[in-house]
Amino acid sequence: TKLIYLESPNSWDYKMQDLPAVAELAKSEGIITVVDNSYATPLYLQPIKMGIDMVLQSATKYIGGHSDVVAGVLTGKKEMMKQIFNNDLMNMGNGISPFNAWLLIRGLRTLHLRMDRVSATTEKVLEFMKTHPGVESILYPLDPTFPQYELAKTQLRAAGGLFTAIIKADSMQQVVTFCESLRHMLIAVSWGGHESLVLPKCAGMEPSDFDPSDSEHRMIRFYIGLEDPQFLIEDIRQAFQQIGF
Repeated sequence: TKLIYLESPNSWDYKMQDLPAVAELAKSEGIITVVDNSYATPLYLQPIKMGIDMVLQSATKYIGGHSDVVAGVLTGKKEMMKQIFNNDLMNMGNGISPFNAWLLIRGLRTLHLRMDRVSATTEKVLEFMKTHPGVESILYPLDPTFPQYELAKTQLRAAGGLFTAIIKADSMQQVVTFCESLRHMLIAVSWGGHESLVLPKCAGMEPSDFDPSDSEHRMIRFYIGLEDPQFLIEDIRQAFQQIGF
């Protein structure tokens, strides 16, 4: 084994790894560690301080913050980054355009404000959804019901705007109807921008393959953006009404 690649938390059920423990084990075996930190950003989780060698960020998401740039960031110790730059990036890499670089600089200027706003709004939306009769359960790292809540508390300063709801549904059509009934949340695969989004886990699945007893088939990933929390809550409420809740 030459490299351990982690995503912590991941972006569907938010499973986490004990990063200091992984880093310690990897270093004892001479293995390089890399963490995808797109979920938390450097504001809420700093893996390098926990012993991880390199950190990846999808700058398309929170760092850009406006859904108008495609880019990524790799950070690590100076000597390691210098080696990657000289041996790999210059030969095989793709240089970012000056305008996209400017867009990321613009995004960084408001990152802390946007992240705090998104996190605060998400908590209010979660308060509503956790008591709604149409919701079976929610997954969010800093919610006390999260399976790895104790680990999450030791690693995350906050958890941003991405969470998953397992809704009550007897068919794939109910899940689709709920998502399509949302007036102010687009169905989309990305997240981290200014507008709220949803993505059903069953997207792309054949209706005949949908199993209501499988909670994963009833998962809907929510990204909460910069809108007013009550505005989003009312939208979710009326979407649930369309499927009988």
